[in-house]
Amino acid sequence: MVNSVSGGVELLHAPRGDSKISSGQFLYATSLVDTPKRFEYWHHAICTHFIPAESWKPKDNGFVGELKGHSLGGLLIGQYDASEHCWHRTPNNIRYSPGDDLVAYFVEDGCVRLEQNGNNITLNSGEIALYDAATPFIQEVSAKSLLLMRMPRGALMARTNRAERIVGMKIGNHNGMATVLGGLMKASLCLPNGSDSSSLGRLATAFLETLSVAIDLQAGDDLSPSHADSLYIKTMAYLQANIEDETLSMETISSAMHVSERTLFRAFAKHQSTPMQQLWLARLKRSYDLLETGQVKRVTQAAYQSGFSDVSHFCRVFRKEFGVTPGKVVARI
Repeated sequence: MVNSVSGGVELLHAPRGDSKISSGQFLYATSLVDTPKRFEYWHHAICTHFIPAESWKPKDNGFVGELKGHSLGGLLIGQYDASEHCWHRTPNNIRYSPGDDLVAYFVEDGCVRLEQNGNNITLNSGEIALYDAATPFIQEVSAKSLLLMRMPRGALMARTNRAERIVGMKIGNHNGMATVLGGLMKASLCLPNGSDSSSLGRLATAFLETLSVAIDLQAGDDLSPSHADSLYIKTMAYLQANIEDETLSMETISSAMHVSERTLFRAFAKHQSTPMQQLWLARLKRSYDLLETGQVKRVTQAAYQSGFSDVSHFCRVFRKEFGVTPGKVVARI
């Protein structure tokens, strides 16, 4: 990696060698290093955990940045906040730092300009796009909060063969899917330390499935509106009828509907949701009704009769959804 200054910018070259998806947690903050070394420190952090590329910034820019994240199943979730700077993955970078992973990034606050595969877009807050390590790109970043999800190419291509068509394009702006994907990325980033590998894997799968649905919807869905609406209504009725069943999962629900999990995801994507999101919401509403109407007198009864097996978890999500604890609802009666 060579540091050079010309034309009023400081340029750093990409390191050679493949960049693999790392495991465990990571945290980088430029405040931990001396000012002259901060941009080089930042460059190393991004190239290590995401896609190796050239980077540059205005020479007189007092650069500050923070990057944090962790592995998520076979994926990698990260968030960064940084001063204005640019990235350029060149043909030489692709030759000497090979890789074909894909990265989704969601702008929480700020803007990013992306140029790749003949597309040139500017992402603003609340927007998401996909970029590709296998082809050259240019990024101009000015974001206070940017979420990134790195994934093996095969993990997404196994779910949709349309991903490459929308590289460098905004995803899900017109159907609410950008918000759903951003929410999943935020939830993935905020998982508590020590979360079990099974939960991490399921969340990674949920993100990949939802992203593939968003891509298929944008590239041209093969699920007719009438079929999708019928499947959605039928599934919602099934969820209500089986709300107390603690074993419900995407696998069991799709099996009961006699469709693939992917088809079920697509049907619910039209309503900016997923089957499991609707199931948890229905369970919470059911528990609230049980408590408010006095059908049950104890919080544990409301939890178990609504399909929750963990009372502590039930109390947390209940309060998050309704702004009040289950116990206070009981006390009102």
